Amino acid sequence: MRDERGPSLLGYLRSVLSAAESAALEAARRLCSERGWALFLVGGAVRDLMRGVQHLDLDLAVDGDAVALGGSLAAGLNALHTAYPAFGTATLAGMGWSLDLARTRRERHAAPASLPVVEPAAIEEDLARRDFTIHAMALALNGPNEGALLDPFDGQADLAARLLRVLHSESFRDDPTRILRLARYTARLGFAVEPVTAALATRDATYIGALSPARVGAELERIFREAEPERSLAVLEDLHALRRVYPELRITATLSEAFQRLREDGGGSSGTAEYLAALTAWWDRGVIQRLVDRLDLNRAIAAALRDVPEVARALPELRRRRDPAAIVAICERFHSSALRGVAARAGGAAYEHTRWFLRELRNRRPLLRGDDVLALGVPAGPQVGAALAALRAACLRGALADRDDEIMFVRRWLESHSREHGT
Repeated sequence: MRDERGPSLLGYLRSVLSAAESAALEAARRLCSERGWALFLVGGAVRDLMRGVQHLDLDLAVDGDAVALGGSLAAGLNALHTAYPAFGTATLAGMGWSLDLARTRRERHAAPASLPVVEPAAIEEDLARRDFTIHAMALALNGPNEGALLDPFDGQADLAARLLRVLHSESFRDDPTRILRLARYTARLGFAVEPVTAALATRDATYIGALSPARVGAELERIFREAEPERSLAVLEDLHALRRVYPELRITATLSEAFQRLREDGGGSSGTAEYLAALTAWWDRGVIQRLVDRLDLNRAIAAALRDVPEVARALPELRRRRDPAAIVAICERFHSSALRGVAARAGGAAYEHTRWFLRELRNRRPLLRGDDVLALGVPAGPQVGAALAALRAACLRGALADRDDEIMFVRRWLESHSREHGT
């Protein structure tokens, strides 16, 4: 199916690419033409091109050996080449550009939620395996059809109507991760879910339970990298799919407010560990560990979540404290991601004290170090630690302005300590 807007899209593509991207794309186009392979811009790149987005992820499909193409391009362009022969895909990264290459293919799912069996196929079958109609379009980049826009499922109409629609009734059964992607794209693009698609997603949400932990965790982490992940989670809740990810997961107005606080504190963004800490703030350790296992979370995130129950138990004390040294003594016991997430969920004084700690107090340290207090006469051993702790507390309270003040403080502390112990 050729669309009249194809040539204008090709012109727009060339206008928005950087010089480095243009050179890489032209090299790919030239090599494919020499080898008699058709090359296409596909998927989200076409969607964004049609929406007028100026910064595109260059996803390319070739009806030839994508791995070999990637190797040849890498050699010619001095780029990093990562190949995945089992899937017929490759990635290229150079200075200021990157390309994703894939062999056009068909997919067959032997069972619900199973990884597909992949076979080479023409571009039409490649588009038929895609998740949504707005991603089932391709722009021909070379050959006699150069400039043609292939749109066999009328993705242009759904793009104009701002709708997400699956290609067939077994789509979510074949690949339940598409339900999580549906929620992610709905939130990111501000699109609606076509009613039949919504019904199919609700019907097949149970198949999420058949996905491996790694696949579920990877999709959820992608959601947490979105600008407002709570919107994606709300879509999953509406589709009765969030509980299929993990039974205890819920999204509420209070939790959405906590996510917003996290972004405000993080300069407009936050991370998976912080969001999950807010989500799990009132859970016990066993339920959290089962979530870690279900999502195959990495060690860094798992380490943060292990502190969540302890942070929650410390909240009453954290609310009461006003002395900066006392606030630091509480907060620095915990992983910062756990602290941020739980405090954002709690709000109030605990949240404000945590912000104070993270933004200012944890970096407020004395200039003097252990060798300095030893040189001032503090005996080696436990007294060095005691002197440094007292010195830091004084710094936290704003009592010491410079190094001279710190020296005077240590001397007074040493005199007082000596009198108390008769030395």
